Amino acid sequence: MEFKRRTRPNPYAKPVTHEVAPAPVEEPKRRLRDKIPGNVKHTAVWFGSLIGLVIVIAVTSQVLAQRDASDPSFQTILPSGQSITSLGGWHRVTPSGEDPVFAYSDTIDSVPVSVSEQPLPDTFKRDIPSAVADLAKQYNATVKLKAGDTAVYIGTSVKGPQSTILTKHNLLILIKSKSQIDNSSWTDYVNSLN
Repeated sequence: MEFKRRTRPNPYAKPVTHEVAPAPVEEPKRRLRDKIPGNVKHTAVWFGSLIGLVIVIAVTSQVLAQRDASDPSFQTILPSGQSITSLGGWHRVTPSGEDPVFAYSDTIDSVPVSVSEQPLPDTFKRDIPSAVADLAKQYNATVKLKAGDTAVYIGTSVKGPQSTILTKHNLLILIKSKSQIDNSSWTDYVNSLN
């Protein structure tokens, strides 16, 4: 008689199964912003808001500075029947920090002119006629005309442009033309300034 040898199962051996292990499930790729911790997200939002606010403040201050730079703070005069809008607006011709001088553009007898105005300087107030005459000499404005009660000094360059100097309504006014203008047209224009 033959004896069959009994084998005991090995408790340390893995059982053999025919099941296939499932493939590992890949975690879906997350977007970068989902990986950022919450406090970093809040910091980024805050920083972006701060940059936006700085840009808004800079643009607003620039717009206000330009508006202030083109609006005289003193009483000005214009030709009768004209508005500053119809003349293209005021333009500051002196840098900020210096006494304000503002100008507008117009035409006299179809000749382009630039009219600048500023408050009458304190040094002129002691003797206005002499101060204006002295300034006119500096510009070689040797022709003196009368426009009502206003003395008008005109200087003409060799190439034709003219410079006219006068005071009216406590303003010092300088008018520069691109070419020569008839004297009667100058006086008519000065008389129209109110």
